[in-house]
Amino acid sequence: MPRLWGYIYRYRVRYLRGIGCLVASASLAMSIPLLLKRAVEAIEKGLPFRQLSFYLLAIIGIALVQGVVRAFSRVLIFNVGRDIEYDLRNDLFAHLQKLSLSYYQNQFIGDLMSRLVNDVTAVRMLLGLGIINILNTPLYYVYAVSAMVAIDPRLTLAALAPYPLMFLVVRKMSSPLMEKTLKVQEGLADLSSRVQEGVSGIQVVRAYVREDWQTAEFSRLNEVFKVESMDLARVRGFFQPLMKGVSGLGLLVVLWYGGSHVIAGRLSLGDLVAFMGYLHLLAWPTMALGWLISIFQRGQAALQRLEVVLQAKPEIVDARGRRSPGDPWGDRLPPRRFRLPGQG
Repeated sequence: MPRLWGYIYRYRVRYLRGIGCLVASASLAMSIPLLLKRAVEAIEKGLPFRQLSFYLLAIIGIALVQGVVRAFSRVLIFNVGRDIEYDLRNDLFAHLQKLSLSYYQNQFIGDLMSRLVNDVTAVRMLLGLGIINILNTPLYYVYAVSAMVAIDPRLTLAALAPYPLMFLVVRKMSSPLMEKTLKVQEGLADLSSRVQEGVSGIQVVRAYVREDWQTAEFSRLNEVFKVESMDLARVRGFFQPLMKGVSGLGLLVVLWYGGSHVIAGRLSLGDLVAFMGYLHLLAWPTMALGWLISIFQRGQAALQRLEVVLQAKPEIVDARGRRSPGDPWGDRLPPRRFRLPGQG
């Protein structure tokens, strides 16, 4: 992770611009439920359509502006992720060129290919989509929950009551998800190594009539990879229904508890509509939480695997700038004293 922070710091200005666009997009989104409240109140008061159309046009205009700002935030942050991916690939390639032959003799080429392709892609996803959702989720929660508390604190507590249990389950499942993600990525590396070795040594395989063994070994590794991938998919598949269920349960509580408040006159219909609008804005960050955890775990596992490569030390270290004891010339070549025969 310290190495990753170095890349992020290099592009900090563009990241800050993207974060600014995310904040602006969230702020615009939070104004729409308030306009819906005004529109409902205008309908209740029987105001003319001209005044009602103002709110409708304002909602459409804000939604369009928010879409543009949201697109800019994604372009800025996604492009930074691509640039860091490019820098990371260059750094990995430069480091691999410095390593000695003995390193490659002890490594599977397919495993290195998997690290340089699949793991670097996972890091790029973490720094692109992952960063956006890591910032969006707390931002939307702070904005929306603050607005909901301002409308009705008790209704807010009732609507968000299932959420602590969800966060507890997510925290409990994070460690198994990390372990299964590492196993899947290692299984993919083993599969890639087997394919690379079989293709590069195809003449040897044919000479010793080892086609059946190669096929059986590939099938075995493929089956192991399938089993590990299915185990990971089952864990990931648990998150999405959980998030949707929590969001749906919160909406059901608002309709029942908030509706009773409207009937009793303790809450206006406009406030209930605005409250449901804010709760709806929390739906996607909540449902995306499981997906975000998956991206984060894959990125973290990929960083660990790439760090193993970057920590490998070459056998021969270039001692540029150093002088041997008693060497007056250092890095400079001594004067040429050699003469070909016949040159005097």
